[in-house]
Amino acid sequence: AIARLAAGKIVAIKGIGGFHLACDAGNPAAVATLRARKHRPAKPLAVMLPTATGLPAAAAALMGSPAAPIVLIAKAQVSG
Repeated sequence: AIARLAAGKIVAIKGIGGFHLACDAGNPAAVATLRARKHRPAKPLAVMLPTATGLPAAAAALMGSPAAPIVLIAKAQVSG
């Protein structure tokens, strides 16, 4: 999946309620293809990042805002 994402492809990720389509958000052609396939020419898409490091200050501030549509939480540590 990582190689396909790096190559600009769209991958399907199995979730609890079905499949999620994903692409490299830094690849405009891949994002355009994903938007066309999902029939979402303007509606915002979710972006997943491993950390908020490197985000512009304004974007990082929005992540903690009450208006934020998606809340990020740290991955839980699961013990044996």
